[in-house]
Amino acid sequence: MIEKEIKIMLTKNQYERLYNYFEYDETILQVNHYFGDREDRYKKKDTTVRVREIDGKFYLQVKCPVENKDNDKELAELINKKVRKEYEEELDKLPEMITKEQLYDLTKKELFDAEYLGYLETKRMICRKYENVEICLDYNKYLGITDYEIEIEYTGDYPEFIINELEKISIETDKLCRGKFTRFLGILSTLN
Repeated sequence: MIEKEIKIMLTKNQYERLYNYFEYDETILQVNHYFGDREDRYKKKDTTVRVREIDGKFYLQVKCPVENKDNDKELAELINKKVRKEYEEELDKLPEMITKEQLYDLTKKELFDAEYLGYLETKRMICRKYENVEICLDYNKYLGITDYEIEIEYTGDYPEFIINELEKISIETDKLCRGKFTRFLGILSTLN
C-alpha cells in the first residue's frame, strides 16, 4: 500500500482547538512498538519497523521510502509530501526481535535484524467526514515526553481544502515535521 500523508506538529493549545474543530468518528488507543539496530541503519534508510498494537492485536508494519526510478515528476512531488510504501502482516504476539528474513519475506527488501527499542502510546481521534481523506488527531506519550500532532492521510489529489481549513485557525502547515519513529529515536539517543 502507498501511504500519502501530511504531518503537522501541534502545541497543546492547537491540539485543544482541533479537538473541538472537527467531528471525530472514532477514538482508538494504539501502541507503536519500535524495532531497529544499534548502528541506526534503519534511520539512514528512512525505514520504520514497528509492531502496532490495537485492542490486543499485533501488526508488523514496515514503512519504506518510495523509490523514483523513472524520473516521474508527479511521483517526485509526492515524495516531498511524505509518500511511503507500507507493508503489513498480523502477528500472534509481540516479538523481541524481527529477523531480516521475516522482513525480506514481507517487503522483498534487504534489511537487517531489528531488535526491540521501546514503545510510543497514542490516543488517536479519527475524522472520516471528507472523501479520500482521513484526519487523525494524535496525543502521544513516549520516554517521558508528551507531544501532539495532526496527520492527514489521503488518496488521490493533495487535500488543499484541509490545509486551508487549518490555516484559517492559525495552524502552520508548512513546517517540516519529523515522524513518530524519528522523534522517538531522537529522545532515545539522549537517554543512552
